[in-house]
Amino acid sequence: MSSTGLQAKELEHLLLESTGWQRYTQDSPVFPDVWMEYRGQPNCRQDLLLEPHHQAPAGSLAMAVRARLPALTADHRLAYAGEYVAIDLTLPELLVAVLPLSSWWATLIRPSKGSVFEHLESFVHARPLAPDPSSDPVEVPPPADELEWLLTVVGRLLTDTSDEEAAEQGLNDLRILTKRVLDALGHPRDHPVELAPLWSVSRNRKVRATLWRSRETVKADAASRVFPADTEGLAWAVIDSGIDARHVAFERRPEGRLRELAEGADFHEHTIVRETYDFTGLRGKIAGVLVAGGESDAAGGDAADADVAVRDALVNGLAIDWSLYQPLIQITHDGSYRVPGHAHGTHVAGTIAGDWRSDDPEPRPRHALQGICPALTLYDLRVLNDDGGGDEFGVLAALSFVRWRNSQSGGTVIHGVNLSFALDHDVLNSACGRSPVCLEAERVHNAGVVVVTAAGNEGRTDFTYRGVLSEGYRTVSITDPGNADSVITVGSTHRIEPHAYGVSYFSSRGPTGDGRAKPDLVAPGEKITAPVPGNGSARMDGTSMAAPHVSGAAALLMARHRELVGQPDRVKSVLCNAAIDLGRERHYQGHGMLDILRALQAV
Repeated sequence: MSSTGLQAKELEHLLLESTGWQRYTQDSPVFPDVWMEYRGQPNCRQDLLLEPHHQAPAGSLAMAVRARLPALTADHRLAYAGEYVAIDLTLPELLVAVLPLSSWWATLIRPSKGSVFEHLESFVHARPLAPDPSSDPVEVPPPADELEWLLTVVGRLLTDTSDEEAAEQGLNDLRILTKRVLDALGHPRDHPVELAPLWSVSRNRKVRATLWRSRETVKADAASRVFPADTEGLAWAVIDSGIDARHVAFERRPEGRLRELAEGADFHEHTIVRETYDFTGLRGKIAGVLVAGGESDAAGGDAADADVAVRDALVNGLAIDWSLYQPLIQITHDGSYRVPGHAHGTHVAGTIAGDWRSDDPEPRPRHALQGICPALTLYDLRVLNDDGGGDEFGVLAALSFVRWRNSQSGGTVIHGVNLSFALDHDVLNSACGRSPVCLEAERVHNAGVVVVTAAGNEGRTDFTYRGVLSEGYRTVSITDPGNADSVITVGSTHRIEPHAYGVSYFSSRGPTGDGRAKPDLVAPGEKITAPVPGNGSARMDGTSMAAPHVSGAAALLMARHRELVGQPDRVKSVLCNAAIDLGRERHYQGHGMLDILRALQAV
């Protein structure tokens, strides 16, 4: 019989149904999609996120993993930032180096104590164990149900056998299966750890990126005339693909005029983009230091001393001190400045705070392109690369940086963040709103920062019914981090005629997977014209374009009513309660369409 290997449906059955009523995926630190990624490729490294136990910092978990890997290489890409550790691991490496660091692992041979692998070796060879020298040897019992479940899952993954092949090879016999697992892992040893630093293992998910007449739709133009805003001292972080800080739309306008800026000159004082940081390459830089270890060829000087300080902090598992890491990620606003290669972040930033007027010197737009809160100070935190792709670790690092930046400044300097990207929520893994990126978004909110996120673009999709492919709409399609409870989750509506067209066909619908009402409100997200790199402009669609309208509105609200600074719950409440009902279902439109003028008048 030709080999077919373990099928997806067979693995799903093993994970979720093989033990009857008990689902051990709820107890295991490993999320189900991690096991699924190893199907058919147990020796291929998968990109994982390790969450430490609440009593263990990320640095100590990273060092524990590093100590257990026999040969750490650059291919492992081990790095940590904020609350999480990222690493690429094969299935054997996950089982031998990482899982024994969890408290769950130690309970697999309850009520016994000691090494799980030693217990399994004794079971395979029918060797008795004497846990105490003064006691008589006792027969090693078969693995308990939870350990049997683990052996079944990893055994079938390591051997890549279908149900039929497993039966033919005798893998339904637990002793034979256990021996195959130990053989595949090289008969490892493990020693119980006093404080288990590992809590969970999830995939490092990929992140995908999800304006002139729209200002009138949300009444930003009327609001600016009735309530002129003073945004001095307020700032917003755009966590995205990057902002072209040299674009005319982001130039400061002292006395309302633009200044001429020589090509290649330092332009730091001439842009509303206060600082630029690139998190897309951070993991590689940290991983390189951890692989190199403590060796240093530094020749002295301030830069060399900084390199040594970073190296010492990393190899000793110290908490991330972003003051040391800033030189690794900062892009200076001078002749060496690198314009982002993807247009998404510049477009988002322009919708929030751009100011590009039709009477500006060439190049000028055909129509004035003014953001919702012009001249608001921006922080450019790049987590999407030039192709528009990124991963969850980069986003987590950027959000951690925002919390650190505020905590070190003697007061809040970044008052809001815009997250116009999406990560799919998989119900087999974390609870809805409890994924790593959702938890980190909640931490930023709890630190007094307004967090605005896109709802996602999963509202319209293809369905197959009775073999016929057709299109339809999806409820319960909100993406992360929009599933986080405290954030302002924004859906999309038409930029000019929202009452006629309602919610955009692509805009993700609620409720959330655990029954909470989302999105919170909608804003224009169709055919939004805004700046793009190179002093250009472009039209884009998506909830990515809707979210920055709400970020700009939140900034205007805090600029007008300074007592709302540091109170993201009140900002969210005011914006939602002032929204205009479009007459659509609650889980489609949220509270309704953003109305900035009503929000400013409501306080």
